[in-house]
Amino acid sequence: MTETYVLKQMVSLAHTPFQIVNRDGSVELGVGMRNVERLFYEKNHQMIAVARERAREYPVIFAEKRLLFAVFPEDPVTGQILLAGPVVSRALSREQLIEVRREWNMGKTDYQPPVTSIKKMVSMMLLLHWQSTGVTMSVDEFWKKNRKNYQSGQGK
Repeated sequence: MTETYVLKQMVSLAHTPFQIVNRDGSVELGVGMRNVERLFYEKNHQMIAVARERAREYPVIFAEKRLLFAVFPEDPVTGQILLAGPVVSRALSREQLIEVRREWNMGKTDYQPPVTSIKKMVSMMLLLHWQSTGVTMSVDEFWKKNRKNYQSGQGK
């Protein structure tokens, strides 16, 4: 699994929290996570199961209810997956924030997801994929594999 040092640097660069998630859906390690994001994952186990299923052979970027996530293939030894997010590609309006909090069972909170560009998110994913597997992937290859996942969640 990716080293904590590398993840900390990615948090600084892309403003994206990371979670290492066990087979049972529990968060093993959070890097750059606030308490509200840890609760987010604890309350949304179904999203983790969906993420795990989507990333079988390569990293996947997907959008769910306005939020962006990245998931990396399961570690064959530990069964853990690396999740990045949630983030948004642009700041949300007050109404959108209220909607996101309601849709994700966040209760009364002032949570605002971090903002990062899609370009940074993809670069981060490609670097982490290379670091953990030694396999390089171009941005074009990445989008050929991911366009359907990403587009299917947009606008929800």
